[in-house]
Amino acid sequence: MLIILLVTRPNLRLWASANGPPNPKDLPAVSKVLAQQLRFNSTRYLIVVFAHGATITVCSGSPDDVKTYAVNALKAGKIVDTDSAGDAFAGGLFGALAAGKLLDEAIEVVYTLGTMRVTQYKWPKVRVLW
Repeated sequence: MLIILLVTRPNLRLWASANGPPNPKDLPAVSKVLAQQLRFNSTRYLIVVFAHGATITVCSGSPDDVKTYAVNALKAGKIVDTDSAGDAFAGGLFGALAAGKLLDEAIEVVYTLGTMRVTQYKWPKVRVLW
């Protein structure tokens, strides 16, 4: 069974302050500790996904299994509205995975939809799954 935990930076920091991992400011390390603590047995595969700045981090809780994806940061003037950006993030990730895409491909979809959302891109329609 695969369980995906999407967490915001503030919530990850809050969890870190309450649970005391070694370096609470190192969010990728914190995500690894969180994934390890929430993985109750070997039949349950859990990954933690969060965005921070111009990067998206994915961690499965396995030793040395933290992957960071760099994304192109948008210039502040291009960002119109960040409402629902998290919804686009979640929808893009789960939609791409449900369509059979690999995690690396799903992250590309997440970035594309997130960019479209915060810049209020309207037309023409863009194919995000290929």
